[in-house]
Amino acid sequence: MKMKFAIAVASLALATTAQAAPIVVGQWYNFEFGGAGSALTVGSASTVGTNPVSISAPAGPWTFTLATAGTLTVVDGFLSGDQFTMSNFGAVIGSTSAPVTGASCSNDITACLGNASFSKATFALGATNHSITGIASLSPFGGGGGYFIVRAVQGAVPEPASWAMMLAGFGIVGGAMRRRQRMSVSFG
Repeated sequence: MKMKFAIAVASLALATTAQAAPIVVGQWYNFEFGGAGSALTVGSASTVGTNPVSISAPAGPWTFTLATAGTLTVVDGFLSGDQFTMSNFGAVIGSTSAPVTGASCSNDITACLGNASFSKATFALGATNHSITGIASLSPFGGGGGYFIVRAVQGAVPEPASWAMMLAGFGIVGGAMRRRQRMSVSFG
């Protein structure tokens, strides 16, 4: 409980005192961090990711505006064992998954995302302004690097009830067309 409170206070402090740095939606960024409790910060040439390529994150908070709903994906890099708590305007939005220490994905982002030992998460974001900060909540190596990307959702996925109504509508239209075909057949 004390750790969650400390993370929330640190996130709020970072969100209100640091200069905001805009990021580009759809671009992978690399970041660095110190030991547990330290802020996610500027990336460097030594943490640039490959597959896909990342660029160094600016100093946080990382700001952007989404015109539609979107997602924030965060993943640990290099050696597994680190975990992150992410905040938006100082309010905690969640933590990445629990890591299993000892795996390596180097700086290959796709390999890091595909390895269950690495801490990762995708957070849903609304269509509005965002100011993202993060804290290393676990860091067995006293620091490291990771990656993040913000993506806009390209199209809303219908809910199950919408699918059911749509299928029922197709069934009714199909039935009506069938009846119409039967009625138009002439015998003569």
